[in-house]
Amino acid sequence: MLLPEGVLINGLTGGVSPGTGRYTKRLSELREIFQDQTELDRLVEVECDPVVYEVIEYRKQGSDLFFGTTTMEPGKVSGEFFMTRGHFHQRRDMGEVYYTEWPRGPFARVPRRRNKSGPDGPGRLRLHSTGLGPPINQCRH
Repeated sequence: MLLPEGVLINGLTGGVSPGTGRYTKRLSELREIFQDQTELDRLVEVECDPVVYEVIEYRKQGSDLFFGTTTMEPGKVSGEFFMTRGHFHQRRDMGEVYYTEWPRGPFARVPRRRNKSGPDGPGRLRLHSTGLGPPINQCRH
């Protein structure tokens, strides 16, 4: 049996306490999702491979529910806004919720159509940063 636990999310920083995992994605790690490779290489060199987003998560052993925060930095590669790599759900009927905690700029959650062909394949979900500052996006799976 799982008992309730207290987890704090800092809406200003995106911090999760206690957090069970954390990672960042830099522009060079997201090469396959941007079209203009020449501009991407220039930004990696000139801007010292900027951080595009950071994820802090909380996962409870034995639970099907986990959650976390994604802090996206503002930026573009040519005309494409910074975005997350995206992910696929093993179960297509799995629920997911996102909301912006720190509304310094809008973001877009972009679901891919199930039957879309191309490099993403069907069903990929991504967040795109479209604002002037890093919104804190919270997700629950």
